[in-house]
Amino acid sequence: MSGSIRSRKVQPRKKDIKLESKITILVIEDEEQIKEILKEFLSSICSKVLTASSYDDAVDICKSNSIDIVITDILLPGKDGFDIIRWMNNNSRIAGVPVIVITGVGKDIHSIELAKELFVDKYIFKPIDFPELKQAITEFGSIEYRREKLKKTIDYFTDLDNDVENKELEKLKSFRENIIKINQYHKEIQRNINSLTNNDEEKKNTLLEKVEYLKTEEKNLQEKNTEIKKIYDERHKKIRSVKRVIVKRMMSVK
Repeated sequence: MSGSIRSRKVQPRKKDIKLESKITILVIEDEEQIKEILKEFLSSICSKVLTASSYDDAVDICKSNSIDIVITDILLPGKDGFDIIRWMNNNSRIAGVPVIVITGVGKDIHSIELAKELFVDKYIFKPIDFPELKQAITEFGSIEYRREKLKKTIDYFTDLDNDVENKELEKLKSFRENIIKINQYHKEIQRNINSLTNNDEEKKNTLLEKVEYLKTEEKNLQEKNTEIKKIYDERHKKIRSVKRVIVKRMMSVK
């Protein structure tokens, strides 16, 4: 979104990590002037700069290009910068890529906390401090940083997979416990039926109706149990598929 840009001097680091020149940066900014200034600045320190003006543009670019660093504004037309980062975090092609948020919104605590939750690497306020931005690009563009970020992303998906498994086991345990209770009640009713005499026909019929009801309930629970297991199996499959791709990406960072 709109916001003035000027450079402020910052104290340089004693030792910058060497910037790998063969990196591609995606800039997501809907304000043309800011986008062009960023593109010109970044082109002097990396090999390729791609630009997008919206969520849809950014997604299309990410799907067809190998991106090493993403720089995004928060306020965009339609879905915002955080929506883009959420999509990134769940997409195997780009999850774990360093993200720099540049915004003119101001020091909004909620946005800063949300950025942390979404694993944003750097939060820069407008007007942009270009030495600070260059320092961040230098650090995040290094092989060491990119590998470490991907490793942390792999760890995140491992924890997520374990969490899904624990929830699945808890849910299935609940179904099994209910099925066991129904079976026990079924056996108890059956014993009562067996103890009845021919003179208790009405009572026997009532109990038989309960038996049929319990059979239906048990069948429904079994079907739900199978359905839940299928849902969780799909979640496991998706998480592990994303994780495998990220592992390959980490191994290819050289």
